[in-house]
Amino acid sequence: MPSTTMSVSYSQIAVFDGRLDPPFNNWTDHHVQQGFSWRAGSVSFKTLIHSGRARVSYRISTVYTPQPGTIRSIVVPFMVESGATIEIATIEAALPVTIEPGPYSLIYESGLTGTKNWIQLTFVPGQRSEADILVCDDELHPIQPLLMIADPA
Repeated sequence: MPSTTMSVSYSQIAVFDGRLDPPFNNWTDHHVQQGFSWRAGSVSFKTLIHSGRARVSYRISTVYTPQPGTIRSIVVPFMVESGATIEIATIEAALPVTIEPGPYSLIYESGLTGTKNWIQLTFVPGQRSEADILVCDDELHPIQPLLMIADPA
């Protein structure tokens, strides 16, 4: 499972098609309350830490298994278009991801090991789930329906 340590700032990590300009999303109060900001080709997730280092890993799996110790978990639909260059990114760094075109359920999970933040992103191919908060912590206060539109940052 590929992983790296990334510097988080402004409480966010994003997954997007690198061809988008700009690739990051604006956040409204509604987005902050639900823990993510989504538009076609780009999703930003609210991290457990405002700033600092986080261990970020990703996998492509036909079977989703929740990670032990997950504090926050969110699933969103994510379409990978032909020719897309998918990146997992913070404001300071990006990790390119090789992934086949098609629909996915993208599952964001985050937790703490001691004081260190970890983030696991799982791409489940052939799925095109509705957005949902799978594990809701005290910082999230989602309003239904979840907001599935965002403006570019």
